[in-house]
Amino acid sequence: MVLSWITERKEEGEKRRTLNEIKESRTVTFTEYAKSEYHFRILSSLYIFSIVVIVGIIAYNRTIVTFREQFPTGEDETSTYLSIRVFLVPTSDSVYGRSERVREHVDKSFLSVQQPALITIAGRVEILYNRSLASLDLNSHPSPSSSLDFFIALVPSNDWPHFSATSILLTTGKWILVQVRENEDESKLLERMDELIFEILIGIPHLDLIAKRDRRERLQPWQISAMSPDHQKRLTWDCTGLSPSYSLRVIHLHSSCLSPGSCDGSTVERTLVPSLIEIKRRVEHVISLDIKSEHIFDVYLDPFLHEDVQGRQTMNQPNLYLLLKEIDSLISPTQSVDPQLKLVIVHSERKIIMVDGEGEDVWGASVSEWGGVIMNDVRVTPNVISSLRMLLGIDSSLPPTFKSVP
Repeated sequence: MVLSWITERKEEGEKRRTLNEIKESRTVTFTEYAKSEYHFRILSSLYIFSIVVIVGIIAYNRTIVTFREQFPTGEDETSTYLSIRVFLVPTSDSVYGRSERVREHVDKSFLSVQQPALITIAGRVEILYNRSLASLDLNSHPSPSSSLDFFIALVPSNDWPHFSATSILLTTGKWILVQVRENEDESKLLERMDELIFEILIGIPHLDLIAKRDRRERLQPWQISAMSPDHQKRLTWDCTGLSPSYSLRVIHLHSSCLSPGSCDGSTVERTLVPSLIEIKRRVEHVISLDIKSEHIFDVYLDPFLHEDVQGRQTMNQPNLYLLLKEIDSLISPTQSVDPQLKLVIVHSERKIIMVDGEGEDVWGASVSEWGGVIMNDVRVTPNVISSLRMLLGIDSSLPPTFKSVP
């Protein structure tokens, strides 16, 4: 029995060795086969993965991503086209020859002028028939047109209605009078025409600053220093955004009522209100103004005044800011949702002089997004209008030889 058991164990051991050899041979054969198909497996995996990704992107765009319409954007689509017509009217035969040369020069200037960003300016100059200065209606306004029209009358020195030092006179209507001096160099006349049309009437530097502000372009320090003082001042005001509508409050601030007529503001209102209504009419297409007037009596102004070395009662800038806070505490709030502009006219029996930061006498002060403070004097109406124009971004400073009819 022992021998038979040993024999059986030997046979089982041989069978196990035979099975292990068969397994090892199969494993080696399978490994070699798997290695030969490795590249094909990689390619098939990439193929299946790419199909899954493509189908997934299509399904994502179809089911999750919101469809957005392609609206036209960019500088080409948002640029503004400005058409300008300049009408030259010689008022005498003696200036007709110069009017032809002025027309040729201005036409060339329109072609070579630096265009503001996002604005295309196209202009042409026409010469109308000779008309005498007396036949021009200086208070007439231009008729509605698709272009911006300028009417410029060339007036010889013999017929000039203003001071001889005044070269250009801007009337209250559509007409602009340009003095043509007989013995003056013609190049100076052409320079004044360029300055009048491109600097004052069109305001190309002003338009360029506004366009750069809207595009959020940063001006380099050398660009600011290269500007004239007037353009630097306008750059400061142009940084303030404008609203399409304002609630304009004209506040008459009375410091005392010692005499019967000291609290009577009717004289000022008779001249001021028509001027404000005219300004409202002219800007109604771009800005809506709701004008209201009110009076504040018995305001104690002594804490805001300072006596200078000449014995005058003056109000400097620090005291002006304190006065603005006092005015805000005295006036009642309005129910209007529009931003407010407050124009304060100070009435006092004493002569009060307002001084700027450099100690120079000024007629008043304009405060961005708040309003202005103006002292009551003989020129109170023009000063109020000037402050309002500055607050609305339509202020323009004229060269010394340029005058405008108030």
